[in-house]
Amino acid sequence: VWLKGGDEKTEPKISSEFKVVNNHIHHYGVIQKIYAAAINAGFSGGGGGGHHPCVGAYIAHNMVHDAPHVGILFGSWNNNFEYNEIFNYCLVSDDMGAFYSYDLYERMGGQTFAYNFMHNSSIGDAIYFDHDHRDMKIYGNIVALNSAPKRRGTGFLYKIGSQVKNPQTITCYNNMAINCNYGFEVVTTGSPATNVFDNNIAVSCTVPYEYKYVTDKARDTASTAITNGTNLTYTTDPGFVNMKAYNFRLKADSKIFKDLPNFKSLPIDKMGLFIDDYRKVLPTDKEVNRFINLKSKDGYGTDILDRG
Repeated sequence: VWLKGGDEKTEPKISSEFKVVNNHIHHYGVIQKIYAAAINAGFSGGGGGGHHPCVGAYIAHNMVHDAPHVGILFGSWNNNFEYNEIFNYCLVSDDMGAFYSYDLYERMGGQTFAYNFMHNSSIGDAIYFDHDHRDMKIYGNIVALNSAPKRRGTGFLYKIGSQVKNPQTITCYNNMAINCNYGFEVVTTGSPATNVFDNNIAVSCTVPYEYKYVTDKARDTASTAITNGTNLTYTTDPGFVNMKAYNFRLKADSKIFKDLPNFKSLPIDKMGLFIDDYRKVLPTDKEVNRFINLKSKDGYGTDILDRG
């Protein structure tokens, strides 16, 4: 699904009113493997990024899986991504996410990511902001990648851009990163003033949180958590209904509620596809290999990253 519409040059910006809801998209990227998304909402080009207008799209309750590279590409302004389920992506090449964008400060922002479930990607990242991103809201998302050792695998990755001149403004709260190589990786200007990271949880992640600051486009590891808020780490199951079976509902006596009283239970039952007049049955876990990390059948590796 490729979306282009709305007017991003006016103030206020004019919405496209696009809606992409309750679609099952899988086994795509057969001919073009790299940067071929299940849904593209404002991203053009390949490595190094690109742009086309897509304002105010609503992309929700889609199931996306079995992808050689990216799940959903995004850019432009004021798009809303919620209740999507994305898994078994980056089967051919990495440095990519379930959601990905690379764009410039002046032509992209105002995106919302809420209640998405991203899981079972051995070498992929999940929500990946590559370069400049402003006015971004990320809340209520679950990432459970089951990452391969010594490979990529970051739940929430917010990277360097022109941040010294144009600080990112990211609000990230009430999210879970589970069984990832990196839970949350954050690059800021060294001040928490423009970003809010609060009420997040990392469980069984090799590196739960990594913070970096940037000055004149150089990155260094920050000595302290240079973000606002309280974020917790657990090395073992903090009280999920069945962590091994990917049932991340919280038990009533989960220690999360005690340790982080403001953490809100997530609407897991609403994530992904739903029954309606057009969809009479839902695919079974077995039919879609929902909770199995698939291996690449092609085995090209990351050397084809920008040659799709």
